[in-house]
Amino acid sequence: MADQKITALTELAEADVASTDVLPIADVSASETKKVSVKSLVEQGVDLIDDASIPAAKLAAITPSSLGSSSGAKEFIAGPTGAGGAYSSRVIAAGDLPVATDAALGGAAAGTGLTSTSGTFSVDPATASARGAVSLPTASGLNVDGNGVVSHQSSVTGQTKNGFTVNDSGHITAVGSIAAGDLPKATSSAVGGVFIGSGLTVTGSGQLNHTDSITAGTTSGITFNAQGHITATAALAATDLPAGTTTAKGGVSIPSGALSVSGAGALTHDVSGVTAGTYPKVTVDTRGHVTAGTTLSASDIPDISAAKLTSGTIGTSLIANDAVTGGKLASGSSVRFAGAPDTNGVVDFGTADYNGQFLYDAFNENLYLFDGNAFKSIDIVSGEIVFAGTYNANTNTVASVTAKGTAIGLTVGQALIAPASSNLNHYLTVSVSGTGSGNAPAEALAPPDFLLSTGTTWQVLDLSTALAATAASNVSFSPTGNIAATNVQAALAELDSEKASLAGPTFTGTTTFSGNIHLGSSATLSFEGSSADDYELSFAFVNPTADRTITFPNISGTLVTSGDTGTVTNTMLAGSIALTKLASLTSAQLIVGNGSNVPIAVAMSGDATLANTGALTIANDAVTAAKLADTSVTAASYTNTNITVDAQGRITAASNGSAAGIPDIAADTTPQLGGNLDVNGKDIVSVSNGDVELDPNGSGQVVFKGNATRGSGQIKLNCEQNSHGILVKGPPHSAAASYTLTLPNDTGSSAQVLQTNGSGVTSWATPVKLDAAQTFSAAQTFTPQTIHNGGAKLDGPYQQVAEAVGALAIDLSTGNYFTKTISGNSTFTFTNPPASGTVGSFVLELTHSSGTVEWPSSVKFPADTAPNLTAGKTHLFFFVTDDGGTRYRGASLVDYVN
Repeated sequence: MADQKITALTELAEADVASTDVLPIADVSASETKKVSVKSLVEQGVDLIDDASIPAAKLAAITPSSLGSSSGAKEFIAGPTGAGGAYSSRVIAAGDLPVATDAALGGAAAGTGLTSTSGTFSVDPATASARGAVSLPTASGLNVDGNGVVSHQSSVTGQTKNGFTVNDSGHITAVGSIAAGDLPKATSSAVGGVFIGSGLTVTGSGQLNHTDSITAGTTSGITFNAQGHITATAALAATDLPAGTTTAKGGVSIPSGALSVSGAGALTHDVSGVTAGTYPKVTVDTRGHVTAGTTLSASDIPDISAAKLTSGTIGTSLIANDAVTGGKLASGSSVRFAGAPDTNGVVDFGTADYNGQFLYDAFNENLYLFDGNAFKSIDIVSGEIVFAGTYNANTNTVASVTAKGTAIGLTVGQALIAPASSNLNHYLTVSVSGTGSGNAPAEALAPPDFLLSTGTTWQVLDLSTALAATAASNVSFSPTGNIAATNVQAALAELDSEKASLAGPTFTGTTTFSGNIHLGSSATLSFEGSSADDYELSFAFVNPTADRTITFPNISGTLVTSGDTGTVTNTMLAGSIALTKLASLTSAQLIVGNGSNVPIAVAMSGDATLANTGALTIANDAVTAAKLADTSVTAASYTNTNITVDAQGRITAASNGSAAGIPDIAADTTPQLGGNLDVNGKDIVSVSNGDVELDPNGSGQVVFKGNATRGSGQIKLNCEQNSHGILVKGPPHSAAASYTLTLPNDTGSSAQVLQTNGSGVTSWATPVKLDAAQTFSAAQTFTPQTIHNGGAKLDGPYQQVAEAVGALAIDLSTGNYFTKTISGNSTFTFTNPPASGTVGSFVLELTHSSGTVEWPSSVKFPADTAPNLTAGKTHLFFFVTDDGGTRYRGASLVDYVN
């Protein structure tokens, strides 16, 4: 079975204990642990029991039946006669018992205060006049020990608190005044002691007074006395309110005819007489109040220029029939005109504006109609030729068909059908360029060429060549605006010569831009200034991360930049500068003017310091006599002085006294110090080998105080020549320690050390020596950081508590075996390794539900590769470091089945 602590073993029932069962036992004579059987332990243990050490209560009662007698008489056991003889019993007679004395047991009869029943004595109950048996009620606060001594029960430690001194039995032994330290401090939610702060004073009798001083009077309905206490209140009068202005809040008066105010102070607008509602046309008075409302009439709507219409459309329902006359139609609005052909003789038709638009080829004198796909020639008499569809010369297939084309057998995507009398005078328009094949003529075809059936062949009407030959100079242009050219070519040349250059255009005079000006990412906005020289003012912009807007105020003046000095004046500030707008100021510093009359921040120094709360602290001994105001006392030495002291502790009067005085302090049998006793470099000594005793009154204590210079309270024990000494010091203030150490009742034995029970009670104990071989008893517990340089030999189980890791930080100061369960991606860290030069190692038992594991960069696995882990398994990792955690060498045993 696995090694376990004794406390973790299963208990063996009493009935299951056998004589051959063994127990561990420490053999002191051999300094080792051995085993012993239950039978041997009990038999030898009985022999080792001290005489008269078994209480009577531990012996089973002897009954007549147990002795083989049925009589009710008191019997005793007679020992056996000879080896193997039987025990016998008989009735005990009165004559068998000797008379009991104060030194010997024997028979006794019940006397005063006792009652005997069947041989049993009982103590009579106590009465008001006689001692006797008493019972101690539960929770009575009393206790009785085995010797019958009654004592008062109490868990109180002897102390003085709240003016009462109690001993360890809870009895009050003295009373006194309540010390200030016994009072809890008052809070906003609890009653308690308070300190008297500024504005308050307290007399010797405890009377609390208000010390603030103010001229008594009445302001804003509040009447107060010279101490600032409110003695009466009254409603605010109109004269108590400051008059409101355009820049300050205050009282206002209500004019008649526009506003009304009720007795409760509610302000309302007078009724104007207009019925509540929404009106497109209203009448207002000089105060802007609506006094009438009605509907708009035609005369109320001003004439609006058509230029003001920037959105929306005018419905055709608003245009009367026959309202658009010929004069309203723009030139070229119903018919487009094509001009002269280019060098190839092709006339450019351009792009149609709408279906059904006419185009007149003035060069070839042909008329066309746009059907949504192409301009169709209508020069031929209606019915002479029939449009059948479009033709893709690139794929030599029909691209689209009309109803007439379907009637003659044309199919989209199929080759051109053979010419026949049934398709005579039907034509297709070429929509995609290419070379004809199949039934189409084997020549170059381009839009808008026609393929016309003669009944025996498909003929090409070469319209593309004619259109491509149209030149821009042959296309007419109507002069408009500032362009005087009459053809397209001349108009383009005129625009090119008058356009603003894209690269550095120059504008003279006033240039107005009706839209937005957008500068590119590399553009710079520069101004020459009043003279043309090598210096310009340029605007630079930080790349914006969102649309930004800089708004110039509606006021004349000079802009202020971050490089300005002395530009901002007091008149430019709308009000006072908030403290939050000032530069950060170091805690407890003041702003003062230096030798150059420049404000700087400095800390108050010298004999006074200023805290960031405004509290001024004057250093000890900083106020010299020269700083104190002179009094009327004459500087001199006075004998048996009579002095007068004011509230500030200053001597205001002094004179020599006539009394004989005390020539020796020994004459004063109850001397008291009026201040701290300064030994002035002297010793406090005694004569005739007398003791120097310190005896505080009552529960008072001898206190050795500490200060900021020497630290906590201390006692120095010098050598006999007073040239060396040791200090016994109390713990520092930061420890907040208050406890009592009680020394043992004796001096202990050689080599023993002083130990505490954790409650301040000390005793002598023999320490375990670690500089020689030792044998430790079972379940020996060692304190943390126990160091043993001689090696250790173990004969028995070694047990380590498994430390469960809460987070992902493994603290090496808490143990050597850690367990952790993870269910997601986890990154471990190692903390508190032993110092460099000391080896530290630990084992991590990792239960791995899911996720990846990341180790510290200081971990080095074999081949510098961490092991692959399988989720749902348990893994063991071993780590060791000898350089203070700079490097951990790791090993692993992975993928155990849970």
